[in-house]
Amino acid sequence: MRGIKNFRILITVVMLVVAAVILLSLVRIFQATPPEIPKPSSVLREPKTIGIMYFRQQADAVAGLKEGLKELGYTNITYGEFPPMPTDDNVAKTTAEYTKTLLKEKADLIFTPLEFQAIGAIATTKEMGNNTPIVFVSQFHNPVDFGLAKSFRSSGNNATGVALDIVEVTQKQLEFLKKIKPGVKKIGIFTDGFRVPPL
Repeated sequence: MRGIKNFRILITVVMLVVAAVILLSLVRIFQATPPEIPKPSSVLREPKTIGIMYFRQQADAVAGLKEGLKELGYTNITYGEFPPMPTDDNVAKTTAEYTKTLLKEKADLIFTPLEFQAIGAIATTKEMGNNTPIVFVSQFHNPVDFGLAKSFRSSGNNATGVALDIVEVTQKQLEFLKKIKPGVKKIGIFTDGFRVPPL
């Protein structure tokens, strides 16, 4: 019995010594070869121009885009911007004019923080035979149903983006309000003037 117990202790000690030797070897290897700092991508070094079309209510989204790109190391970017677009019935015409100007100025990418600008930019680039990438945010419509993309798998054009299901989000907010105050009958909504007069 005592022999078996001593044998187990010996095996345990040998395993611990082997593990310690392996661990020390690995530490020495990692100390001898410090990790290399990756070289910045050529995309970060080459100057780029991003064209931006937006309504005044989207100024924060545009500022967030610029700040986010800067934090990611994209500091060699110029922005082709216009005054905020009017929120009248001439959105399609204004979008087409802005898109043509951006393409003439050789924008590398067009950012549209709303699907209304994106649909016009897609149509204009297609009409001009231009494949400048368009990045959009679809806030009010399903991008496939609205015509921004052929499917969620592939847009089938020069555009890509993200979609927010505003209807579902609004439903959830109203459900939450009903839980907080079940007898609520009227809800007041304050706006900053996006397609309705400001209050």
